[in-house]
Amino acid sequence: MKLSSLVLSVSVIIGMASAFERNLDDHEDHERKLFFSVTQKGSFNKFLSIYDRCCGDSFNRCKCPVRNLSFCGFKKRWDNSCATTILRKSSIAALASANADFSTLVSLLQSAGLVGTLSKNSADGNGYTVFAPTNAAFDKLGDVDLTEDQIKQVLLYHVVAGTLTSDQLSNGQVVTTLNGQDLTVGTQGGVTLNGDVSVTGADNRASNGVVHVIDTVLVPDLN
Repeated sequence: MKLSSLVLSVSVIIGMASAFERNLDDHEDHERKLFFSVTQKGSFNKFLSIYDRCCGDSFNRCKCPVRNLSFCGFKKRWDNSCATTILRKSSIAALASANADFSTLVSLLQSAGLVGTLSKNSADGNGYTVFAPTNAAFDKLGDVDLTEDQIKQVLLYHVVAGTLTSDQLSNGQVVTTLNGQDLTVGTQGGVTLNGDVSVTGADNRASNGVVHVIDTVLVPDLN
């Protein structure tokens, strides 16, 4: 290979890498470092922060930078869904997994095969609202003899399609859960569900919706 051709090839590769970095100029250095060290960062809040910056308020407009190393140098690619990167790592399932107070809930979600559902966005892009019982809430329930299908129905009774923050909940409001049965919301003296279940921690945001912590397990009609 002639020297001039070698110099030209090297210049092209360097130029491609430089162009890639320029294309990411709308992302801060700190954010890029967090994104590109994603395998070393386990904090839910870090991933949620990146998700917010990449996606804003819309679940359908994600523009997360992904660095690919190809044979001829760096290339830019845009992952429009972020489904396997930032969204999953800042999802409702990730939020629950990152909090030791939800270990019982996470274990049941895993057994019921629902972690995947709560790790991605809903089909309509509007996310989910989860009323999440703490470990103490499950302890209050005591020992109950339920089939696997009944356990899944109980879990789905805690999930509502769409993202409902506390300011979108009103007294007497009825919301339908993913198991097909309804919850009745109360807002007198704090947010309650079905009259006697209290929301103790509202508006915990995730990339695919919102989580409200509750002090009692919601039990649907299982007949």
